[in-house]
Parts: sequence; C-alpha cells; structure tokens
Amino acid sequence: MISKWETGAEIPCKKHKRKLYHFFSSCHPTFPDHLMKSLVESSKMYTHLMCDTSHVLLAASESRESEWQRSASELVGEILCQNLPQDILSAEEKYLHIPIHQRIGRVFSVKTIGRKEGNYNIAPTLMHWESFHLADGQTVRLVTNTSSTEDDAPVVLRDIVALS
Repeated sequence: MISKWETGAEIPCKKHKRKLYHFFSSCHPTFPDHLMKSLVESSKMYTHLMCDTSHVLLAASESRESEWQRSASELVGEILCQNLPQDILSAEEKYLHIPIHQRIGRVFSVKTIGRKEGNYNIAPTLMHWESFHLADGQTVRLVTNTSSTEDDAPVVLRDIVALS
C-alpha cells in the first residue's frame, strides 16, 4: 500500500515532516555520523551542523541554542536559510558558486552583523564554514563562531586554510 504522502496526493504538515525526518534519519545510523552529531551537541563552542545543500539543521551545541534563544530540538529538520541577515545571504551566494568538490576540506570565514528577529537570533560574529562528507555520503557544513565583531564591517568570504 502506498500512502498519500508517497504518491504526492497529500503534503505532510510541518509537524509530520519533522517527525518523518527524525524517523528516517535514525533508521540507519552509521557510527561516524552519529559520533559527529554527538561531538557537535557536546561542544562548548557556538556550532551547528547542517546539510550543505538543503540547509536543514542536523545538530547544534548548547552554546548555539543559547545564541539562538531556541532549542535545537525545535529546529532540527528545519531549513535554516530563512530570514537570514543580508550579509550571510551574500556570503551564501558566493559560497554556492564554488564547486562542491572545491569546498570540501577548506575553511571559509564569514563576518556577520547578526540579527535579532525571525525564528532565531544570530549574534554579530566571525564564523567558519567547513563542508565535508558524512559516512553516508551526505555533504554537510559545520558552522562555528570564532569571535564577536564590534563593527558593521561588510561580509568577508575568504578561504583561510586548505586542509588537503
């Protein structure tokens, strides 16, 4: 029997999409992927892990939850690129013009003035974007804040180190 969701006759609501995401993402956990999620969640740094192409949140540290003023459990499975500040959107556009194979193993820095409205807060900061493949083949991005910024300097997208 094929469900209405599988045939496209009906689209699941947001609540059901989140439950389906959690169900299917937990069906075949691989040890390295589970370990990465655990490392992110236990980190003392402001960090989160998301799908590099869909921007769906996979995991977040308690520090990131504090910055966002939202629990990661509320946002896991949600797309994070909605309501972003213009400086991050500009950096994202530049980033997506870099072929995926050239992003893997490199660290990019992005400076943002932040935002205090929308689904979650974003603090003014310098963040690093690092893309890599999980054991299941999914390309993910680890986003980590490194410092606060006091000025309204424009966004910087810069390759800071090649890890090859």
